[in-house]
Amino acid sequence: QSTTAKDIFNQIKPLNEPFYLADYSFTNGLLNEKEGDKTQAISLYQTAISANPYLVKAYNSLINSYIASGQLKEANELKNKITSLKNILQ
Repeated sequence: QSTTAKDIFNQIKPLNEPFYLADYSFTNGLLNEKEGDKTQAISLYQTAISANPYLVKAYNSLINSYIASGQLKEANELKNKITSLKNILQ
């Protein structure tokens, strides 16, 4: 049996530091998505965003996961939220 990236990643323990937790959750989400576990990937992307609301790549992955799993309402709501935030910052 060969070792997968997820096997190696699972040996790393998450730290309770927001930016580290965000990157850890995001990377774990990517690995779960690659293995086809969209539900777990969505949960991990949400955790990443909660830990670091500025992690843009997590928003993009979350939107794409919502779309891939047929959760179009959630994808559109998140897109609208991002657009609203972008407009406020301009």
